[in-house]
Amino acid sequence: MRKTALVLLLCLLAGLLSGCGSIYRADYYHETDVSFPAPPQGETVPAGKVTVADGNELRAELLDMVYAGQSERRIAFDSEYAGDPRADLEAACGTMHREDALWAYCVQNARFEISHIVTHDEADVHIDYAESALPVGEVLQLNYAAGLEKILHAAMESDSRRLVILIGNSRYSADAMDDLVSAVYRADPACAAVAPLADVYMYSGAGRQRLYDIELDYRMDDETLRERRAELSAFDSEALLGADRSDGMRALALAAYLSENCELTALSGHNSAWDALIAGQADSEGLALAYVLLCSQQNIPCQIVEGLRQRQEHFWNIIELDGQHYHVDLTACIRDGIGSGFLLNDESMWTLYRWDTSSYAICAGGLDYWTLTGQERAPAPQPAETPAPTEEPEQSAPPTEEPAETPLPSEAPEPSPEP
Repeated sequence: MRKTALVLLLCLLAGLLSGCGSIYRADYYHETDVSFPAPPQGETVPAGKVTVADGNELRAELLDMVYAGQSERRIAFDSEYAGDPRADLEAACGTMHREDALWAYCVQNARFEISHIVTHDEADVHIDYAESALPVGEVLQLNYAAGLEKILHAAMESDSRRLVILIGNSRYSADAMDDLVSAVYRADPACAAVAPLADVYMYSGAGRQRLYDIELDYRMDDETLRERRAELSAFDSEALLGADRSDGMRALALAAYLSENCELTALSGHNSAWDALIAGQADSEGLALAYVLLCSQQNIPCQIVEGLRQRQEHFWNIIELDGQHYHVDLTACIRDGIGSGFLLNDESMWTLYRWDTSSYAICAGGLDYWTLTGQERAPAPQPAETPAPTEEPEQSAPPTEEPAETPLPSEAPEPSPEP
């Protein structure tokens, strides 16, 4: 009996233990998705982490990283994100260089690590910047190209050797930007002691967005540049003027000074205002630039002209006097006298010169050196007189061949005596 009661007790205990296990699994163990409460109204997202709802917001955040110069950022995808986070990230990182000029310029590589946080995805984005690019904070950003001349001028005045400009709407090509650098220097040759050679690299974005990486080569060190600029700034054109301070006579005095104090040379590298005014030896470009600088000090409108003289590259100036424009070629003033190169009109220039007339004002003023100074015009040299041609004599028939000479009778040999 005791044995039977013991067996029944063991069976009951086994049944109870089995039932407890089943109850635990059913009532106390269950799996649910982890959800985080939404932040209260007005609370900002923690620094370094942003949430995006679609592909457009994702691209905007990636661009914001670049424009802020950030290398890392965590991006959370909304639980109802419209799209495939991984596919959108891959597409954005692979194509953004074609959509934004700054990205194309400075981003060397963009990569990400994406993970699933129960209800949404999050990605850690890493951007590697090109070592050759300037830091984003040093890139000048403009909406339009207006004011670009002032920026380039300031860069030359400070001896900057590299300038990166991002413009939201620009029509300038790389070649046009190169030409603009040259035009800014030629308008004020004192801003740099020598014409900088510009290398321009252009990056394009959507629409007319352009980024220009401009390298300026002055071919001399910073100390020499500063010294030469100081010498040009100290040059006083007032000391060159006479008692007559009319615009025409001041322009004449400046041209006369250069004609008398600068030696014309064809040697390369002598093409700056410093060469003409300080070193005293310059080519046609250096002379023309020096005249621009002197005229600007006297508020006389003056520009440099690039063209041809006798089919050779040549530089001269156009000045404005009393609303009329005139050519001034200092090279001609040095070679042939100041009257031959000062205050010329277009008609008189066309015999030897060629230039792009659409880029410069028409020169048709009524002044010249002689009327300005009141001097009597030197007579133009006349060609020497040649005798009038005379009637040519009739040509006789060509001479016939003369017969061989025969000895005169007296010169005939005497007969030998008979034996």
